[in-house]
Amino acid sequence: MATSIAKNIELGADDNSGKKIGEINVIVRPDGGIITTNTVYSGDRIVTQTISTRDNTGNVKTETVYGGKILP
Repeated sequence: MATSIAKNIELGADDNSGKKIGEINVIVRPDGGIITTNTVYSGDRIVTQTISTRDNTGNVKTETVYGGKILP
């Protein structure tokens, strides 16, 4: 029996001075579901984080958090 492992893709964006201004994380689950987080920063402060989940049947749920972060 083979074990299934989720795949994680991380992408970041920096401003001209090298400070992080955003990041996107995508997790592809073994069952075909996808979790995407999009986090926006202002300086060292988190402005928003949007979390989208898509199950293996195509249903999508999205939630945006202002001033904080739910997922890494």
